[in-house]
Formats: sequence, structure tokens, C-alpha cells
Amino acid sequence: MSKSVWALLSDFLKDGGLTEGDIQVIDRWKIESEVTPNCPECGDGLTKSGEGYVCRGGERHIVAPQDIASVTTNLDVKAVLSAICDTIGLEESASHQKDELPAAASVETSAGARITLVCDERYQEKTLNRVFGDSVRNQRVNAIFMPSDLKGSVWEQVSKYPVGSLAPPFPLTLLDSPDVVSEIVNQGLVARSRSGLALDLQDMESGLFQLLNQNPRLIEGELSYTRILRENGNGRKVGDRLEDVCKAAFMTMDMPLRPWFGGKSGGNITDIAAKIPSAESFSPSTPVLALVDTKSGSDPNLSDEQIVQKHAEYLRQANPESFEGWHIAHMFVVYRMAGKSANELDWYDAIQDAMQPTTHYSGDTTMIVLFAGALAHLVDVHLSVAQRNQMNLSISNLRDSLHPLFNWREFKRRVPDDIQQTTRIERSDEEELPKADREYIEGYHKREQLLVITPEMVDAYLREIMTEDDYDIVEADLSRYPSKW
Repeated sequence: MSKSVWALLSDFLKDGGLTEGDIQVIDRWKIESEVTPNCPECGDGLTKSGEGYVCRGGERHIVAPQDIASVTTNLDVKAVLSAICDTIGLEESASHQKDELPAAASVETSAGARITLVCDERYQEKTLNRVFGDSVRNQRVNAIFMPSDLKGSVWEQVSKYPVGSLAPPFPLTLLDSPDVVSEIVNQGLVARSRSGLALDLQDMESGLFQLLNQNPRLIEGELSYTRILRENGNGRKVGDRLEDVCKAAFMTMDMPLRPWFGGKSGGNITDIAAKIPSAESFSPSTPVLALVDTKSGSDPNLSDEQIVQKHAEYLRQANPESFEGWHIAHMFVVYRMAGKSANELDWYDAIQDAMQPTTHYSGDTTMIVLFAGALAHLVDVHLSVAQRNQMNLSISNLRDSLHPLFNWREFKRRVPDDIQQTTRIERSDEEELPKADREYIEGYHKREQLLVITPEMVDAYLREIMTEDDYDIVEADLSRYPSKW
């Protein structure tokens, strides 16, 4: 059985070892053109410089003309790319192959996908890294065609990038089944279009939102990155960045919110307003309205902030008529806290005083100081396949695990006593603590509507749910199948 034209092209790109008859089959793609190879020292591309060349690698090697030998290609790559597009039903719009030969060549299509052909297997790994990175950064569909069959190494490369369906790699021979290729490329285009629609509907046009949308795991890294920027003295605009990262974190945790809403948009409103729906795993349960203020300072001292009345207004805006039957979580996201003897305790008392004689800060309100590290743990468990499933086997709905962290009554009912005793003061023996620390711990536990959620507390709480047999709600249901009858 004779080989298809795509199989012959693959063989030609691998080693050029075709018979005279085979060459005649792909003769329509032949052209004589001179191509400058890459740097003989490091393999990076060369740029003309004076009488010689300089490579684009980090070492910037200088290469004399006599030290390189231009090669002649007898393949019209533009014609090949046009044929690929015709085969899978895409219309090309602009070619980008000139600067990328001999490693690879690309062409844009009117549908928005970019088609890339690996022309030299020696540069395949570098080409794939470049293309995968482009898909992540620009949310672009990149269909990659290679002369070799797909090997484990290719999928190992894919696994390093959160490309999803945006960058499918194909062996050229799969073009013998063009419907398969078309369906896979179209799947990526449809997914990108739907994601773009969601971003547009929510005014999430910032590059950060688009990047976090494509790579949600980056949220955990951003919670650390913004702190590093602050600690390193690059604090300008860190506040806005932390606010957007926190919004992305809450969205990931199935806490719906309006991304365009927030304090930086103007007006006397809190940074973030999000909802946690009523719990399914236990009752009675009420929905939670989280009013979130992000604090990007290295050591925020809430008691020093002269904005008590502003926060009291945030709480009054959640009036009983509009939010009857809701619990209000008055929340601050912080990296760390300044001081040990007062701070959030004084701030809690000041808010309570400012709300009197009203009852808005009554039993239906919790003040929460949520450490960014604790938020990162919560994002991690939502994004981890193994952790998420184990939590859902235990508690029926992972989102329900948030309620005890945002509602002081649920905290008292559902969080084990030893975890409830956790504070931001590290201690091994309370008798050895300084007086200020002991006073802080005592004062904190007296204010039952104040929750300081630390990374250590969240880690212990999540492990409790995953490992404690008493939680196994869904696993117990599933274990009844197959039932006997």
C-alpha cells in the first residue's frame, strides 16, 4: 500500500530519504531557497551583524560567515501550511513562517487558530515550549503538526503547561483523517470563545484576570507574589493586584461575585462582595454575604485605621430588608498582623461601638481576619483533583466546608475544639508566653464573633474533614452500590 502524501512529507522532514517516485508526489511543495542555520555554539537563531552574525542566545556568540554554511531547503513551507489549512477547512489570513525557519513555520487563520509546522525535529522541544507558552499567555489556539509520531515526551511537555484544549499536537499523518483534526481544533476554538464570552460579560478584561482564568493554579502563586512585591519595596498598585487575585480565589471556591464591583471603582463600598449559598450538608443553614476588604500592607494594624465609620457603613449597606435571613461575614484578607496585644481586638470593639445602638453587628455578623496563606490553602483544595474528591466524599459539597470559617456559630458547632483554640500566637506552653501574648489569647477567645483564620487552622480543619470517619456522608452512600436484591 502506497504511503499518503502526509506520510511522505513526514519522512521528508525527518531525513529527506525519499525515493525518486516519492519525491515526485510532493513535488508541488518543492522550492529552492537558502536558509541560515542556527548558532553552531548554542543552537539559538542568528541575526546579521555587520560582516558576520550574532546569535540571539544569552551568550551572544559572534559567528563569522565562513564558520557557517547556509543550507538549501527544497520545501515551500508556505504552500505546505496552505495545504494543511485547506485539508482541515480553515482559511489562512497571514503567514509568520519567515523568521522561524528552519525550526518551525506558522500561519494565522481567519478562525483565530494558529497553525504551526515543525520543520526540524532537532528544535521540536524548543518549538513546543514556545507555542505552549503563547497559548497560555494569549489564550490562543495553536494547532501543532509534527513529522514524528506522538511520543511520551510530547505529552510530558504538554503537562507542564495549563493549555487545556488550546494547543493540540498532531502527527502530520493524522491529516489523513482530517475530520478528527478539525473536530479537535474546533473544540479548542469553541472553548476559547466561550471563555472569552464569560470574561467580556464580567468586564474581566485585565491581563491578570485572563491569565488566572487560563491558569487557576497561579492564584496560589499570586498570593505569595504580591506579598513578595510588597516586602521588596514594590508596593505600588499591589493593593489592586491583591484585590483582583482575591476575587479570582473566591470565584474558584464557588463564591459568586461581580468582578467589576469594588472599592477601587469609586464610592464608599467594600472591595469585594461575594455570596456563599446555603449549605447542603447540614441544616439549618443560611447564605453568607462576605464583605471583603483586602489589606496589602506588610503589617496592617487595623486598630490604627481611622475608618471605623466607613466600615460601619459597609455593614449598614447590608440592611435587614435586603438581606433578611443572611449571615454577614465582615472580612479582612491580610498577609500578617502587626502587634500581638491588640490590633484586631480593638478594631472589633471599635466597630461594635460604632454600630450601636443598632443591632446590625448582632449575632448574624462575624468579623473575620483571613490570612492570605489560609486563602491559598482553600484555593488549593478546590483545585486539587484528589483533595476535592476526598472532601466531597466526606462532606457532600466542598463549598459547605467554608461556612464554619465564615460564620461564628457554625465555627463553634462544626470545628473541633483543639482547632478552635488556634490563634495567630505560636505557643507550645502557655505559661511561657509573654504577658501581652496571654492577654491577646484571652481577649480573642472572649470575642466569639471574631475569627482569625490562620494557615495552620485551615490546614488542620481540612485534614479533619478528609480523615474523620464521622464525615463520610457521600462515601457511605456510594458504598451501598451494588446493592443486593
